[in-house]
Amino acid sequence: MRIALTDRFVAGTKAGTRTEFFDSRVTGLSLRISPTAKSWAFHFTTAAGKRARLTLGPFPAVTLAGARGLALEAQAAVQAGADPRTSKAGAMTVATLVESYLAKHVRPNLRSAKQVERRLRKNVLPLVGSVRLADLHRRDINRVLDQIVGRGRLVEANRVFGDIRAVLRWAVARGDLDRDPGAGMDAPSPTRWRDRVLNDAEIRRLWHVLPTALPRQIDCQRVLRLCLLTGQRVGEVAGMRRDELDLNTRTWVLAGVRTKNGHPHSVPLSDPAVGIIEQALADAGDRPCLFRCRRWRSPVSSSAPRPSLASCLHGWRTICEEPPSLRWPRWGSSLLCSAMSPTTAPRRAPASRSQST
Repeated sequence: MRIALTDRFVAGTKAGTRTEFFDSRVTGLSLRISPTAKSWAFHFTTAAGKRARLTLGPFPAVTLAGARGLALEAQAAVQAGADPRTSKAGAMTVATLVESYLAKHVRPNLRSAKQVERRLRKNVLPLVGSVRLADLHRRDINRVLDQIVGRGRLVEANRVFGDIRAVLRWAVARGDLDRDPGAGMDAPSPTRWRDRVLNDAEIRRLWHVLPTALPRQIDCQRVLRLCLLTGQRVGEVAGMRRDELDLNTRTWVLAGVRTKNGHPHSVPLSDPAVGIIEQALADAGDRPCLFRCRRWRSPVSSSAPRPSLASCLHGWRTICEEPPSLRWPRWGSSLLCSAMSPTTAPRRAPASRSQST
């Protein structure tokens, strides 16, 4: 008999003779009820085409959620061509789930894919990668986060917590997990937003120091100034295309595929912005993209700004936003910092980068 098994049904159902109920949610999972006991099993077909049965454990020692998790692992083993009765090689572990998450969701969809993958490989997989999904517990998640907090990396701990939570929710949505082990957990530390902003004098000083800071990177100067004038994201400005511009109406129209929220966006252009764009158009010739990285001689991608841009431009969009409770942007050039007064410079660049500049 196939039904949607629930905790209430499993706990309360009795039978005078041996009866087996198959779960409609997880294929192959069954609850066998006899007058004296209840037990879980997983039914599958071997690679040789024979029907087989794997005992998962008795109820209530194995709950409905636990039985579904074990059945999903057994399914993974069968799909991989293994026999779950004799080998656990096909059982889904945290490492298997993370690899699937990176390949099927992160890399195709997220602009921050490299950062997410780096955090998971650095902090999660070495500690709990071998843990089977059916055995994953909050204490395993805390073990990962405690190590990061112990290093004094509170911001990184919060981000790793968000990555783990995203992995688990994705797994639940796909059916790889029956429940989220991290549900109800709080972030390791409260988020603290900085409220330092540039004033008009600092913005003016930055504007005039760009030719000195980036003397051979004219396009970088233009991108920075357009970020200040339009308030748009660095990737959006760096990937500006000729067919997005209408200088007659003084508008810049961004398609949904070029914006972070996926919605089309129309940006009005001021006279200084139009002037910079006209100069970039003249230098671009017939290229569809206005800005080209001098070092690599290739167009700057909107989703992956070149390192020369990323180091100098990260965070500049915050300067133009309101209200003025914004985070201080990170700086990639010591010359930009030196242009500020000693009391307003946020921090000095590393020595190696200062020397190279």
